[in-house]
Amino acid sequence: MAFEELHVGTIGEPIEVLLKNPDGTAYDLTGQTALEFKFSLNGGATVTKNATVVGPLVDGHLKWIWVSDDLSAEGPLRYQWVVTKSTTIKAYSPIRERYVYPNL
Repeated sequence: MAFEELHVGTIGEPIEVLLKNPDGTAYDLTGQTALEFKFSLNGGATVTKNATVVGPLVDGHLKWIWVSDDLSAEGPLRYQWVVTKSTTIKAYSPIRERYVYPNL
């Protein structure tokens, strides 16, 4: 949410989400056992990272900060947030798509 474009080699920029229930209220992260940020660049393998909670758990606010090699090439980027509350209960955000641009 903090940036307009993604570029090859982006490091340190956060990507964030406010998870919502179907009725529009915040998704409560209390009791979660795993918070994941999953992404795939150029149709490659899916990469799974541990997301960070921002603020109170009841706000449903998560973020990931891009690190070295996350965005290593130009092309389409697909990503999704996954919250696990037990071994059988998972909540998935919609899959989002962005484009990673080359540097000038």
